[in-house]
Amino acid sequence: MKYLLFIICTCITLNLKAQDVSLALQKKPKLDDPAAWTGVPAKLNVSFASANMRFAKELPPKVSLQNTWTTKAWKGEKIHTQLLVWTGANLRTIRIQTSDLKDGHGNLLKKENLTTGFINYVMTDEFRNGCGYREAKDFDSSYVADLIDTKAKAIAIQKNTTQPIWLSIRVPENTKPGNYKGTIKILGNAEVTLSINVEVLNKTLPAPSKWHYDLDLWQHPASIARVHNVPLWSNAHFTLMKSYYQLLASAGQKTITTSIVNEPWGHQTYDDYPSLVKWTKKKDGSWVYDYSLFDKYVSFVMSCGIDQRINCYSMVPWKIAFTYFDESLQKETVFTDAIGTPSYNAFWKTMLTDFTKHLKQKGWFNKTYIAMDERPMKAMQDVIKLLKSVRSKLENRFGWRLSSRNRK
Repeated sequence: MKYLLFIICTCITLNLKAQDVSLALQKKPKLDDPAAWTGVPAKLNVSFASANMRFAKELPPKVSLQNTWTTKAWKGEKIHTQLLVWTGANLRTIRIQTSDLKDGHGNLLKKENLTTGFINYVMTDEFRNGCGYREAKDFDSSYVADLIDTKAKAIAIQKNTTQPIWLSIRVPENTKPGNYKGTIKILGNAEVTLSINVEVLNKTLPAPSKWHYDLDLWQHPASIARVHNVPLWSNAHFTLMKSYYQLLASAGQKTITTSIVNEPWGHQTYDDYPSLVKWTKKKDGSWVYDYSLFDKYVSFVMSCGIDQRINCYSMVPWKIAFTYFDESLQKETVFTDAIGTPSYNAFWKTMLTDFTKHLKQKGWFNKTYIAMDERPMKAMQDVIKLLKSVRSKLENRFGWRLSSRNRK
């Protein structure tokens, strides 16, 4: 039996508005703090550090030197740590070199299972009170460790700078239990060798698709196109997205983020957030919905291993403005009538009915949710009432049994 699942979501997100970014960039933070580096040796300093902490770029890290990482892992698990490199002198190039890990019986955790990445810093402003209204001018800018670059083979490090490095080890399911030892080398104006000791336990972690742990990180396809400088929705764009989505799937991601209207978050995001559905109002007043991009995108994400839910944003966007093409006017037009009005209900009833038919044809009917984010109670009540009326109409007309679920 098939079900159409309408989901009402309230989520918390931190978004930096485009205008906030431009203001922050006008107030670049200092690249270094010479006084803080007094007494730091002008050499290659290296240590393991917690994977749960961010370290300032312009300050020497306050850590106890650790030249050995000792940890435990299950078969099928992926484990992580962080290395820190800091220096009181300019270093032209540093490189990373890993080795196989070997136990006492000659069994190997091959170095192909070890990945490293230089952690890049991005500009941000300060979030003192979390998400919400604030004036960007009241918050100073700073660098924050954020992006892990797994492609760069070598980088230069400026004087008085801390450079984090991310280290991940994947333990294949067929690994023999035991104590595996190996090294990681940091090569610069000197060579520093650190030790890795991993005890592989006789326990196996199920595949991510079988985890009860439910991760839902919103995807933002347009930002990937911008960063890689490829056309949005081009073949190159889909090829580049694949590694990102597979990484999400391996972390337990279960939900596909889709937009069925333009800018469901009122353009809080730096990049555009375009609709995957093209809305067209015909000259005779009827509506046509083009789901071809929606279908292509959802199928692609499912092929990457994320296939349990499709969250569709949003009937209640942050700005009530729904874009469609009007054939009579021959231009893009915006519908702005308030939520709960007869015109709003008519606008959405037609789409929801058509969308339901399409989802049933695709076989996605029982995993699709209409999702909202942090919307006022009155708006939510009006939309829930509308959804129930659409459900009742479809049940009576087509004999479908449709379910409605609220999810906190």
